[in-house]
Amino acid sequence: MKKYLAMILALVMALSLVACGDNQDEAAGRVFWLNFKPEADGTLQKVAAMYTEKTGVPVTVVTAASGTYNETLTAEMDKSAPPTLFVVGNQAAVETWGDYCYNLSGTDIANQLNTDAYNLYDADGKLCSIGYCYECYGIIVNEDLLEKAGYTLGDITNFETLKAVAEDIHARASELGFDAFTSSSMSDDSSWRFTGHLANLEYYYESVDDPDAWKACPPTITGAYMQNYKNLWDLYINNSAVNPADLAAGGFDAADEFGKRFAEKHCEDAMHYFVGAGNQYGSTYSYAMCYWEEQHWLRSKSIHAAEFFHGTLEIVDKNTPVTLFMGEDSQRPLAERVKNFLPRVCGNYTIIDSAEYPLVGISPEFRGDISHLVTHAVTQRIDAHMEQINRHPMEIRRYYRQFPY
Repeated sequence: MKKYLAMILALVMALSLVACGDNQDEAAGRVFWLNFKPEADGTLQKVAAMYTEKTGVPVTVVTAASGTYNETLTAEMDKSAPPTLFVVGNQAAVETWGDYCYNLSGTDIANQLNTDAYNLYDADGKLCSIGYCYECYGIIVNEDLLEKAGYTLGDITNFETLKAVAEDIHARASELGFDAFTSSSMSDDSSWRFTGHLANLEYYYESVDDPDAWKACPPTITGAYMQNYKNLWDLYINNSAVNPADLAAGGFDAADEFGKRFAEKHCEDAMHYFVGAGNQYGSTYSYAMCYWEEQHWLRSKSIHAAEFFHGTLEIVDKNTPVTLFMGEDSQRPLAERVKNFLPRVCGNYTIIDSAEYPLVGISPEFRGDISHLVTHAVTQRIDAHMEQINRHPMEIRRYYRQFPY
């Protein structure tokens, strides 16, 4: 992690285009990093604080919601203070944003590279983009479930053994309580995994066979390895928790599955603490009182994140159910403080963060205003499953409006 932080910090220092002197009072300029990866937001915020502390230069890191980077970048570039650091991840992006890119040739960070393989140039040879992280992709395996099925990762060494394990788990899905694959969703937010990443493997091996043909857009794709693609795709969809006929409509609904798991885990809680801040606190207060207590008949308490450290923290232990709602407004740091604290003392906490949900067409500056609506959509999924699991219709009341009081 230290190496990663150092690398990212070096990138900021090389590309921020600010005047950084020894005297912080003399520092000038600004850094606005439009981040591509939501999962890196926490680390990048720390990097930003480190850089500002060292140089006095203000650094703002804004993270685009998953799947909305291009739309967010377009919107931000139209503003008076556009991003100074942004992602140009392929040649098409170079053609779109190349005129906005500083020529990185000869910069300190460019001179430190030991390969040119991940750099992107425009038609005139300008170095527009440098790779700052390396990603690999493959099949994500839950080793605990694999072990419950009687296997280890060592049992899977090639496609044939993967196929044998997957088909066996699928055949015993009802007995095991889980299936070999979740879902190969073909909805817009997931299909890229298969139309892009999975297909790229076949194209890659064609380029290995005939490198010259791939120096420019090849006139034809031979399809020499497409049977491999079909074999793996068929394995996915025929050994999945979702009927293949449902994949076009999305198949596996991750948000609904989260709601179901949450309801199953907490349907009999003796007490549940809900924490929020900013415009999340109103919905946190309402959810604890009007939904869990009034409609589900489950004891709960709402706590403002700023008050969490004034008493509540002392009654939280490894088994205490705590749910933290995180928004994207100015009071998010209050929720982040609770988020950072909980893993140290609690083994039964859940974080529902609006920043993890894409809002296509919504500019970043407005997400904070409506983040409570995002988390409300999530809790509605929980409520639907809680109602079913506890066999308790939410419209039933013991006392409310049942008699004069």
